[in-house]
Amino acid sequence: MAIGDEAYREGYRRAVEDARSTADVAAELGLKDRQIRNLIRTLDLPYARQIGRDWALWPEDVEALRQRPTDGRTTRWQQRDTP
Repeated sequence: MAIGDEAYREGYRRAVEDARSTADVAAELGLKDRQIRNLIRTLDLPYARQIGRDWALWPEDVEALRQRPTDGRTTRWQQRDTP
């Protein structure tokens, strides 16, 4: 095994440890797992990778999900009921 191979494997291990599942992210953001999967498809996140039926999300993807566009119906409802 070459020295470069070990460095590559260590970088890969570190990258995999940073990945989070849709269930973890959903619990953090207060959404359902299915909503997170729909947002991944809608927002076309650059680092999200599908593994089986689940997705691996990196911190950049989670940040993009935090800053997702709000639902227009919610915004209109809030504006209507504010004094």
